[in-house]
Amino acid sequence: MTILKKIKEAQLAARKSKDKFTSNILTTLVSEVAMVGKNNSNVETSDEDALKIITKFLKNTNTNIDLVTDEGKITELMREASIYEGYLPKQMTKSELEVTISVIIEEGASNIGMVMKELNSGFKGMFNGKDAKIITLAVLEKSKG
Repeated sequence: MTILKKIKEAQLAARKSKDKFTSNILTTLVSEVAMVGKNNSNVETSDEDALKIITKFLKNTNTNIDLVTDEGKITELMREASIYEGYLPKQMTKSELEVTISVIIEEGASNIGMVMKELNSGFKGMFNGKDAKIITLAVLEKSKG
């Protein structure tokens, strides 16, 4: 089952159980994810494109969590973030990412581009790109010295 279909099913279940909060979040998500496919020759959105949209929504929500000071709103935003996270692959911890990057460098990657290419080929969607770049630079620097 595609990610879009999973989101649609969850949205329908939320509507049936009268969970307006979840229903509203998923309705917006369904619309945005489906729009990608419609704009691309009117086909169903691929899981890869769906993950990009969900990741974007999660990133925006996490940014809002950092900016908001009202406890009630923060709780609401955290609930929203957990909905998005439910559709994403399990994220690597920073220590898991560091070990993975170290192995990639030990196997011959000598610059950030090579490391990111390897990470994306084997762990796409499972890591934070900003963290990966910072860790890669640190590990490359350490391996030189």
